[in-house]
Amino acid sequence: MEREDLISLIAAVAIVVVVALVVKPALSDGPVLFLAPEGEAAATTFPTTAIPSTTAVPTPEPLPAWDGRAKTVGFVDPASYGITPTGEEAKMSVPPSGNTTSRAMVVYAVVRGSGSGTTDIISIPYPYWELAYDAEAYNTEFSLLNVQVMDATDPNRFVRIVTKRDSDFITGKDFDPAIRKEAWKERFFEGGRDYWFVINTRSIKSYTLQVLVPERYVTGA
Repeated sequence: MEREDLISLIAAVAIVVVVALVVKPALSDGPVLFLAPEGEAAATTFPTTAIPSTTAVPTPEPLPAWDGRAKTVGFVDPASYGITPTGEEAKMSVPPSGNTTSRAMVVYAVVRGSGSGTTDIISIPYPYWELAYDAEAYNTEFSLLNVQVMDATDPNRFVRIVTKRDSDFITGKDFDPAIRKEAWKERFFEGGRDYWFVINTRSIKSYTLQVLVPERYVTGA
């Protein structure tokens, strides 16, 4: 058999196969045998990513208005705070804050007395505040003023302890009240809390504690 005849035979067979497998089923709406049925196409799965839940940011509560008049803080029975007076002075002390830069401050509350005592709770809703204190001693040898600033929400927490004794009360010819006024002051950067003071004295004629807050929080300032 010649080569041309062989090629013609193979081409004829191929045509017959194509007609039988493709053309005829297509004309009769039947499935093409070597193609997968449309209904059996593999489904494509796409990975899903869960959308993280979001938490709404609470709206901060506005600071309460204040009329600018200083409050007078009284004394209470120490037992109301679950403490028992021992008559002993505090053994620990905390150095005053080194930050002396401040805006204008105004008197928010005042404590006056002469003997030892425990004050009522003072609510300070502002972001920072100061404690200014002054005292007059009977002598400069056995005098003591000890102020313990307590956290009302945690009676075991000493926020700060201030102690002045003996020579701290000397007022000689070089004494400058303005210098003492600035030196006898503590600043607290943890406002928005409630506090109470435990005051211990010895040979003190009188003392005054002043709680100061930023003037810009005063109504109308």
